[in-house]
Amino acid sequence: GTLPRTMLTLLQISTLDSWAMVVRPLVFKRPLLMLYFLAFIGMSAIAVMNLVTAIIVETSIGAAKNDRDAENQFQAVVLQKMFEEIKELMNAVGDGHEITKAQLMDAYEHNDDVQAILDHFCDIQE
Repeated sequence: GTLPRTMLTLLQISTLDSWAMVVRPLVFKRPLLMLYFLAFIGMSAIAVMNLVTAIIVETSIGAAKNDRDAENQFQAVVLQKMFEEIKELMNAVGDGHEITKAQLMDAYEHNDDVQAILDHFCDIQE
């Protein structure tokens, strides 16, 4: 046969598509060819399994990277929100630049907004 016909036959054998119809007449004439065909089927099955495994691993790695990127974006949004709340707290309690512990505690006791912001970030102990 020709090279393209041989390649098509080997593809047929590796996919187990009516492979017995191709192999049986050859093995009856030369029984040692069974070793060749079994080795070929085994190696092609391993090659296909490796390809499938590689695709699964590559997809998993890509998904993990996307998850990490999404988590980083979420954390950036959370940090920005926390920064805005701290700025709001500083403006509510003091002049926006510096506050004392006494001012902070007084604001915590008398201002519900300040109390909510501080409760969100930490536990206040007297």
